[in-house]
Amino acid sequence: MASVVNAARNLLSDKWWVVKLFVLTVPVFYILQDEYVSQTIFKENIHILIGLFMLYLGCSSVIMNRNINNKSPLMPGIFTIPEVIIKAIGSSIVAFPGIAILIIACYFIQSYVVLEEPFAMFILYICVISFLVPFIIVPTVLYSVNGSIADGLKLNKVFEASGNFIVAFLAFVIQYFFIVILLSYLIYRLLFEMLGDGNIGISILYSFVIVLSFLLIFSYSSDLYEDVIPAVKSRRDVL
Repeated sequence: MASVVNAARNLLSDKWWVVKLFVLTVPVFYILQDEYVSQTIFKENIHILIGLFMLYLGCSSVIMNRNINNKSPLMPGIFTIPEVIIKAIGSSIVAFPGIAILIIACYFIQSYVVLEEPFAMFILYICVISFLVPFIIVPTVLYSVNGSIADGLKLNKVFEASGNFIVAFLAFVIQYFFIVILLSYLIYRLLFEMLGDGNIGISILYSFVIVLSFLLIFSYSSDLYEDVIPAVKSRRDVL
């Protein structure tokens, strides 16, 4: 059964997970430490954000492919950089329509929807994201099975999975809050009490949690394959 714990266990099954997560954390840490880059990441340096998103999406696609097909090691290494690049491009293509719709929806809410209560706006964003997230993640999972863009663009399977995936995603969010967020907060308080605010340990913690959270979402989603997400023909079936 898919859960945040099982998603984390998938990643930790890789013997080199500490080294690989550390390497993936470095770019985020650099952005957080560089004040100019962090303040302009959504404007002048949007290309850095897009590049990092594609990098982590490619790594997630490799992880999903190996998890679904029972391959090891789970996380990509230095010798699989070409595979990461290929899967970054492919997964970005299949995820782009959903991402574009989500950006347009959020822009519309920000520009034209006015709610007096901040909590009401927060709930509205959660609802919109939850409704649209299947059209980003499900195509990426379907693509990752065989590395086939055609599989990722099978809208009938995306729509078939969307309802149950929303429920599964909300379950992930609840588990994520009680496990990852609370644990991260406890570590943050420990570092804050020991070293004070603004110390490098807190920046490392933020960077690690961001990267880990991204990978956990897709690791969790790959566990939903053949359960919530309909299966596509594997290469073995085709042969």
